[in-house]
Amino acid sequence: MVRVAIVFASAMLVLGAGIAGAQAAAPVDGGVRVGVLTDGTGEAWTAFRDTAMKEALAAGITLEFRMLSPATAEQQAKAALEMIAAGAKALAVCPVDPAQQKAFFQEVAGKVPLVLLNKDVADSGRLCFVGMDEKEAGKKISELVTQLVPYGMKVAVLVRTGDTGPEKARMEALKEGLAPSEFIVEATKADKGDRNLAWAGADELMTKHIELAAYIAFEPYQLPALLRAATAHKMAGIVVLIGFVETAEMQEAFASGKIQGAVRPDAAAQAKQTLEVLRGVAAKDAAYKLPENGVIGIAPLIEKTPKPMTNEEKLDALQIPRVLEETPAPARPSFE
Repeated sequence: MVRVAIVFASAMLVLGAGIAGAQAAAPVDGGVRVGVLTDGTGEAWTAFRDTAMKEALAAGITLEFRMLSPATAEQQAKAALEMIAAGAKALAVCPVDPAQQKAFFQEVAGKVPLVLLNKDVADSGRLCFVGMDEKEAGKKISELVTQLVPYGMKVAVLVRTGDTGPEKARMEALKEGLAPSEFIVEATKADKGDRNLAWAGADELMTKHIELAAYIAFEPYQLPALLRAATAHKMAGIVVLIGFVETAEMQEAFASGKIQGAVRPDAAAQAKQTLEVLRGVAAKDAAYKLPENGVIGIAPLIEKTPKPMTNEEKLDALQIPRVLEETPAPARPSFE
């Protein structure tokens, strides 16, 4: 019986290597060694790590998992080369700066099979991409809208540019999902990844389009901008905010009902798929086949706030009488 020992190092910051909370598996007799390298730290990566370690243990795989802090292209390059030097036969990497890392990923792909996570890089030499299924993301967001927003209302969407393939796929699926219930995507705001522009766009929408009932953030950094604008306009909890809930602040706002719809990556499903790919390519398993298009999409998870504001509470917040009967009727004239 093969004994496998997984050694969990305590979370730490190693200034020289820039690695926080690195976890490594003890070598397995006859097993293969693979590595996962993140673009930072966070709850989603912790969940990914925990599932990946369990999958590696069950499969007899030696897994080295590193979460970077600070997450820079330079630190990522150094860590990747260290993992290869330590004997990794395949790597899964979440790019820190996709636009600037193409040449480096080509170098890595020339040494070991490379899998990219969450952010794809064209012509990088990677064998496979494992990330968000954009069409499923659009469908899931449309489900939240239909559950949280009154029938037939207008919504707005914050996008990075709106021109990329993933954004187009998500928007198309969102509109298809909303069409049967006659919801209308009335406005979109592009911010080119600029958080200040995201805030300005959210503020402009809430200032000039009071008819909008819901606001959707396609990117995690846009949800705080929507919440800030809704709070400034005294609309937090009244208009529906939907987006990727990642930070502690956004989680608190979701729990209190200020954000009504949460979208979350399915970290466990992505970890299982990633380990399956790494095992297959590292072991050169002839029975394992990658998808023809080299892409494995993972549908996100969605959730409604546990404390939604009722329609009556929304009317109260807007200082609108709930029913006409609350307004006293004029006295009827007496003819006696």
